[in-house]
Amino acid sequence: MTPSHQKAFRLRELLTNAGVNTTAVKVLGPFVHIDTFRKYGTQVFDTMMAMGAEKAMLAERDAHGRTIDGKKTYRIIAKF
Repeated sequence: MTPSHQKAFRLRELLTNAGVNTTAVKVLGPFVHIDTFRKYGTQVFDTMMAMGAEKAMLAERDAHGRTIDGKKTYRIIAKF
């Protein structure tokens, strides 16, 4: 398991323990992509900022509500 996979796995565990239901967590260098549901959005933003993220934002979606990789999820991107 690569270090980025280990970080993603650990972060997903932490979010689950905090009561946040995530569908996917990916770590790409200083960026963390979290796919979740809209009702957990504020909680994820607050958690990322508490963990020391420089910035957290909602991923852009097209007219059909899909992110760049074609998933129809609520994706939050945090930069550390």
